[in-house]
Amino acid sequence: ANPLSTNQLFSLQDKTVICTGATGGIGLEMCKCLGEAGADIVSIQLPNDPNAASLSDFLTKIGRKFWIFECDLADTSAIRATFQAIWNASIKPSVLLNCAGVNRRRPVIEMTDEDLDLDGRVAHYFVEFKADIRLDPVYQPQGYLHSSPG
Repeated sequence: ANPLSTNQLFSLQDKTVICTGATGGIGLEMCKCLGEAGADIVSIQLPNDPNAASLSDFLTKIGRKFWIFECDLADTSAIRATFQAIWNASIKPSVLLNCAGVNRRRPVIEMTDEDLDLDGRVAHYFVEFKADIRLDPVYQPQGYLHSSPG
């Protein structure tokens, strides 16, 4: 049997995904799959990220839009300014995906409290901004959260 392509499994046609960590590891592969499913991608990434070109090339070849907003996610004022720049560009997200992390290149048991706090702050501020964003509905399951009156 032939495997199904991403766009045969589900569609995000003309939806927009804002992603941190879009140019590395899991984020890169997620953004490629989301692009194949029809999504346009907004990458929030470190300044001068050398991996941005490969994601841009991939998405352009499959006809998807790709925007880059540079931001140091450890700087909360930079995060606020970046989201304001995204809104100013009239980009309306349907999906927010946080794949950013701070990798200190050592086993987690050797990480300091400061290292762990930095990872937590990145995730916390992204969640804080998600709470302020009204997303377009992409998928709304029916019947899972509500039961019939008994």
